[in-house]
Amino acid sequence: MLTKPNARQSLGQHGERLAEDFLRKQGFTIVERNWRTRWGEVDLIARRGDSLHFVEVKTRGASSHGEPHEAVTRFKQSQVLGAAKLYVATKRPEQKNYQIDVVSVVLDKTSGLAQIKFFENIILDN
Repeated sequence: MLTKPNARQSLGQHGERLAEDFLRKQGFTIVERNWRTRWGEVDLIARRGDSLHFVEVKTRGASSHGEPHEAVTRFKQSQVLGAAKLYVATKRPEQKNYQIDVVSVVLDKTSGLAQIKFFENIILDN
C-alpha cells in the first residue's frame, strides 16, 4: 500500500486512518472514532457480525525500536478494557460479545509503504 501522511496529519492519525481502511476491507463497520472516557481513549470501535471490537492502533515510522503492538502494555490493555466495559454499559447494554484488538502499523517514511498487522482478542477477560 503506497501512502504517506500529508503535512497536516500526524503519524498517529495517519496510522488510524490506515487501520480503519484495513478493518473495513476485513468486513468491519466503524462505529466510533477516538471515543474518550475517564479510562482513556479508544482509537476505533468497530462491529463485525454480532461482536464489537475496541481497537487500539499503534503506529511507528520504523520498527527499529520494536513492533508497535509491543507498546500496548498491560496498563494500556486495562485502560481499553475499562473503556470498553463503560461503553457497553452506557451505550449498548444489550451487547454481549465484545473484545479488545490491536492494529499495528509500521510506515516506511521513505517509500510510504505500510505494514499492517492485526491482533484479535488480546484480552480474554470481559
